[in-house]
Order: sequence, then structure tokens, then C-alpha cells
Amino acid sequence: RVPLLWVYAAFESGLMINYPGHGSYPPGYDPRSRPWYRGGRGVRGHHWGAPYRDVSGKTLQLPASRALFDENKTHIGLVGIDVKLVDLAKSLRMESLAGWTRTYLVDSRAMIIVDTGDSAKREHAEDDTLKLERLPIVEVAKHIEAKRRLGTTRRGHQRFAYTRLDVIDWYVVAVIDEDRFRASL
Repeated sequence: RVPLLWVYAAFESGLMINYPGHGSYPPGYDPRSRPWYRGGRGVRGHHWGAPYRDVSGKTLQLPASRALFDENKTHIGLVGIDVKLVDLAKSLRMESLAGWTRTYLVDSRAMIIVDTGDSAKREHAEDDTLKLERLPIVEVAKHIEAKRRLGTTRRGHQRFAYTRLDVIDWYVVAVIDEDRFRASL
């Protein structure tokens, strides 16, 4: 399970309601200018945005939102949730799987959203919005771009297993050391 950091609703008027409450925002704060609002504004259906740094600059978060429309189909705001990137990375760790070394969560373009191997490094980066990097496993990246649902490939002593998450059209990619896996059998 990944704990929710925030649950919120923000509107075109600039009004924002969030849970849990946390006092006031800095002067000049406008939710409509934040990456989570700009990314989900007017999008039909569920939208998972790019990781971004919170307004305090301390935490990288991953937003999920759904735009709100009035009866005339005019965008009036959005509702959403945020999860901490480090919490999501922890949830993707597979220590109970013998030989597991790393897990990636990547989008449909094979761009890394979460990497269990560098979540701490990314958490301390200075950028407001995280710069996404391409999955370094070329064979798997090609399969993902080709929209393959699941599969495995091998390079040296490493096995790469991937599967698509249908709800958001992202992929989980697990890296397994085959020698350690076989030794556990």
C-alpha cells in the first residue's frame, strides 16, 4: 500500500480544499499554477502527472487527478491525490523475490517515473519538476513503446520482466539477478 499524502479539490476560481489541512500557503500561492493542476486541467478521465516538488520544496510527489466539468462541459477544476515518490518506490521493492535488484515504474514512452535504485537521489534533486529519463534497458524500452502487454528479456546474468498496468498505461519492470535466483531454488 502507498499512503496518500494529500487529497484535494482545486477550482478555476483559485479556491483549493485539501486534506489533511496544514495551515496556510505562502503569499501568492495559486493552485492553478502548480504542475499537478496544469497537467490535469481539462483532461478527460484519470490523469497521472509527472512527479513534481511540493510548494515547500521538500518532497517529490506523484499526482493523480480527474478534471471536473460543468453541465456545459466547461472545465471548472479538478480533484486529485498525491503520493510521495519515495513511498511509491518503497512499495515497488521486491526483497522477498530471490535475486531481485531493482524495479522501475515507467510510462508508455519508457520514461522512468520511479526507480527503486535512485529514489533518494531523485528526492534531493533541486528541480521543481522531475526530469524524466529513458529506461536504460533498450530491449524492454522497445517492447514498451510497441505496447506489448508483458514479457521478459535477458542480458548477461540479468533477467528483465515487465508488465503493463492497464489503469494508467504504465509498466512495472523488475530486474532479477538470475544467478541469485537460481541459487535460491
